[in-house]
Amino acid sequence: MKKFLIQKVYDQNSIVDLERDVSEMFVGVEGVPEEYEIEVLIRFHTDEVIKILPETAHILDELEEAIRNFGEYTFTDKGPTEVMDIDSIVSRLRARSPEIVATVISQLMEDDDIFANTLGEFLAEELQDWDDLWAVPLMQEIFHE
Repeated sequence: MKKFLIQKVYDQNSIVDLERDVSEMFVGVEGVPEEYEIEVLIRFHTDEVIKILPETAHILDELEEAIRNFGEYTFTDKGPTEVMDIDSIVSRLRARSPEIVATVISQLMEDDDIFANTLGEFLAEELQDWDDLWAVPLMQEIFHE
């Protein structure tokens, strides 16, 4: 599953602009989606604009690659540490502000993908010793502390 981050914000009246921009994204790409797939994407993005942090997008890309390389079963059975470089992700997160990291964890846990949810919870556990992170109200809201 390939994800595209659409930076431009569209409203209900700019559907033609969105359709053109989405179609242009697939020029020269093998396996161009069928027309109905593009229209589903357009309807989704016009109903609600979802913004994610670049850090979250990067982690989701790593997760997608891990699932593609090792499979869903291995991720579920063995855990994220067996299929991903969790130490690298944790190091990158620790270099960010607690508020940014809280948002990344929140976005992973709110994702429609169960594997992203699992990874979000796992990263929160890996960062449990970071008091400043757990003092962020968003973390307290997520984990009902």
